[in-house]
Amino acid sequence: MSEPSPSDILWNYLAFVVGGVSGILLFLLVGAWYGPQTLGVFNKVFAMYMVLSQVAAFGVHLSLLKHLAEAPPLPSAQSAVLRGGLCALVPSALSVPLLLALAATPVGLLLRSQETGTGLLFVAAGLTFFALNKVLLAAQNALSRFRLYAVGNCLRYVFLLLALLGHFLLGFAPHSLPVIFPLAEGVLSLVLIKDLLPLLMTSPHARGASESPHNSVRSWAREHFQFGFRAVGGNIMLDLNTRVDVLCLAAFTDDATLGIYSMAAILAEAAYQLPLVLQVVYTPKVVHMLQHKQKEELRDFIRNVRRPVW
Repeated sequence: MSEPSPSDILWNYLAFVVGGVSGILLFLLVGAWYGPQTLGVFNKVFAMYMVLSQVAAFGVHLSLLKHLAEAPPLPSAQSAVLRGGLCALVPSALSVPLLLALAATPVGLLLRSQETGTGLLFVAAGLTFFALNKVLLAAQNALSRFRLYAVGNCLRYVFLLLALLGHFLLGFAPHSLPVIFPLAEGVLSLVLIKDLLPLLMTSPHARGASESPHNSVRSWAREHFQFGFRAVGGNIMLDLNTRVDVLCLAAFTDDATLGIYSMAAILAEAAYQLPLVLQVVYTPKVVHMLQHKQKEELRDFIRNVRRPVW
């Protein structure tokens, strides 16, 4: 496996900049066009949406990142791993949105905000697409398609901005604003699926493919589910760590106060995301070296990338 080139890192940093600026602009425009109360509801719903997206993905994207990077460079073998990941995703990607839709109204009553309950109903429709996109982007990362990965992450925020602009120009009511999340994620799913469709259409049992039972889609689905079960808790806590302030304030303050606080929280989260760019481009290389027990090479690799990380 080739080491990520400087251009790969640059593409991901550019995507981070575009996505970060778009994300900040998204919240600024919501506040400017709809006021602090709507911004507070929007950020509250967004925080729940991000945390629940980890539950809906169920750690399958992390398993796919590991196992697809380890898979032999044969389309049939890679197809089996990817198809297995999509099969493992189905139970959580369908059940979590359904449970959220059922709980939306009670949560709105609990938080004394009918708008929050309505917003959760809208984002419930987007959770399935969000979980799917996590898996599809992890596949791009594992296959070392770093530029496509960067573009996919960037497009999420571009689509959100376009959906927000359309919502504003068409004059829809503020309480329906969270509908931009399922719209943006749904369009992004179409883009990502189109790129991975040739690999998905490759039969795992094509000529030259391994006859091992572990090469079957069912075996990989089981492996992804078990891996995800072990990983999902830590991933939920990681997202909660950056959203717990918003969720706690949602229980004790009104929507307008939360909206004002949201502006500072956005900038803090943008700074937190910076080191993740290098994590993205180096993960497939590290997985490959760990798989082949290349300890000396891994030690040299860590030494070489230590400076840019700091």
